[in-house]
Amino acid sequence: MKTKREPYAGTRETRGRIVKAALACFDEAGYEGASMKDISRRSGAANGSIYHHFGGKEGVAAAVYLAGLASYQERTGAVFSGDPGAREGVLGLVTAHLAWVEENPEWARFLASMRHAGFMGNQDPAIRAGNVEWAGRILAWKARRVQGGSLRDLAPGLFLSLVLGPCQELVRLWLEGLVPDGPAAAAETLGQAAWRAVGTS
Repeated sequence: MKTKREPYAGTRETRGRIVKAALACFDEAGYEGASMKDISRRSGAANGSIYHHFGGKEGVAAAVYLAGLASYQERTGAVFSGDPGAREGVLGLVTAHLAWVEENPEWARFLASMRHAGFMGNQDPAIRAGNVEWAGRILAWKARRVQGGSLRDLAPGLFLSLVLGPCQELVRLWLEGLVPDGPAAAAETLGQAAWRAVGTS
């Protein structure tokens, strides 16, 4: 029986280089303003290679979005790899969220602005699968902490909104240039506020 072969390292490296270059182009010129020629020049990849890997600018943008989402979910999901205590997990999630945004503002802007672009509809299954896996990991941890009595028994959407909603608003203001300090500086304050909202002690 044939098994699916992993892509060659060179292919992965080329795709990664194109995604990184495209993100920089989109951040500088916007999706509409960035051209395939710009992406080709910045990445060092031939136009034909970009079309081969992604099929066009929409495919490149979708790959940039999915890579950014995966990076964010890996960083924030890793908080729960050691099954932390309730307070540690809540503060860790807030801290990881804000740190990832501050370290990756271009990706954060792209994720915020492109989710509802028309061509992104084709990516809904992949986005949904990633979100389900990410949220499922957090909510399974939450269920254990609720059973142990250290977290309030809140509906999943309400729990995530109370923990991450204020973070997302601060991030929005920062990305728009309306607050001067990087969002990571507020991790302790927002983390404690989130804990007071969802913790039992």
